[in-house]
Order: sequence, then C-alpha cells, then structure tokens
Amino acid sequence: MHGELPNGGTSNGLPAKRLEHSRAHHEPGNDVIIVGIAGATNAGKTTVARRLLEEFPRSAVVHQDDFFRSVDDPAHEHVVEINHHNWDTISAVDFERMLQSVKENYTVLLEKNTRPVGADSRPRLLILEGILIFNVPQLACLLDRKYLITLTKEECRRRRLTRNYDPADVPGYFDLVVWPMYEKFLAQLQGTTDIEYFDGNDASERTVQVIVSDLLNLYRERLRNTPPSEESPVLKNYSVGKIPRNPSGDASVPVV
Repeated sequence: MHGELPNGGTSNGLPAKRLEHSRAHHEPGNDVIIVGIAGATNAGKTTVARRLLEEFPRSAVVHQDDFFRSVDDPAHEHVVEINHHNWDTISAVDFERMLQSVKENYTVLLEKNTRPVGADSRPRLLILEGILIFNVPQLACLLDRKYLITLTKEECRRRRLTRNYDPADVPGYFDLVVWPMYEKFLAQLQGTTDIEYFDGNDASERTVQVIVSDLLNLYRERLRNTPPSEESPVLKNYSVGKIPRNPSGDASVPVV
C-alpha cells in the first residue's frame, strides 16, 4: 500500500526500501498521533487543522503551502496555454523540506513527553495538511489517520474566487489546471482503504467533531494496549528520502 508497486518500487519512482520506517511510530507508549488532512483546494483543510489544534493543544501542524518552490525554480511545470506555472502538482512543492520539517516537529513533540493522566487526557497530534500529502509515499506512510475533504466543482470554483493567491490565478487556470489536477490525483487514491472522506459542503464543525471522536478512540485503544511508561523512539532513525524534482509524471503517478 501507500504507493508500492508490484515490482518493489514505488509509484513516484523511489525504491521501496525508503519506506521501511513507515510504522515505527506505532511502538508501545507513544501518544503522538500523526494525522493527514488532504482534499480539494478551499475545502476547509486549514480550518479543520486549526480546530484540531484547539482540541488537542499540545500539538503541531505542518502545512504543505509553506513549502512551495520559488516562482523561478526550474522544477516548475509551466502551462504554455496560459503562460502560468502549475502550482497544483508535486513538482511545485519542495517535499524534501516538508519531510525534514515533519521530522523536526516530531522530535520536538517526543522531547515534550509529558503525557497527562486521567479520563480526560488527550494525545498530541502532528498534523500534516495539504492537497498532495496522500500522494507522496514518504508522507503517506507516516500517517496514523488520513482524512480527505471533497468539494463539488461549482463550490470549489466559488470559494477559489474569494481567495487571493501569489502569484494570482490567471484566466483559465481553474478549468485547465486546478480541477483536472484534483480529479486526477483523487482518482489515483482509489483502492486506498485507510482514507476517511468528508463532504466539504457540510459544516466544518461537524467534520471536526467526527475526527476528534475518531482520534480519541484511537488514543484510548493505545492506552489499553500499552504501558504508559514505555517510550517510543518513533522517527529517531528516520532519514528523509530524496524526492525527484520532476516525478515520472504520467497519470499513473499518485500525487494530490
């Protein structure tokens, strides 16, 4: 799963051995839950992440949007028809830096290993948020929970028009790039059985409460199954794998 191919490689061209650390954070005693929030642009991912930080205050978040490449980076895919970069594909994001940030944030959470006790105790979360995170195997394999928020094309377009981007959207960008990329990358996740889907047209607070309940259930299950005094090394030996600046790029390559 998580992008592995029958020949032992991965769907973005990286050797499968780089995913060997994927479930190290499931070791006994670790109360950090790594959560992924993906989905359509403007679907409410950042809002949900912010609310989860309020519900689980000892937590941290890593936003994919903080790792976009500079506009003059040669890794960008340029769309000639509209003379504009494609900001909705993997090559637009420096995922090496994002992976490094995930490791650093995780290390900080581990060092603050002060788990509260009692019936009302809550886990710490490391939240990864962004449209592409489930389609990068080096990120996807780290996640304990995956939540994906969908939108209809009409609602996505309406919300997109209310936002300001730098660089700004050019005429035709939504129809030629944003929506086709979303549909392509969503289709590439078909067959992945560990993603929970939410309708972004519904109230975000309802989504948040469902996710909170799910995470608390996971945490309680961990507490039942592991002694609270045990400590997990988690990503101590985790080394960031190289991500190709230009992944193999056809429709078979998972990216969102």
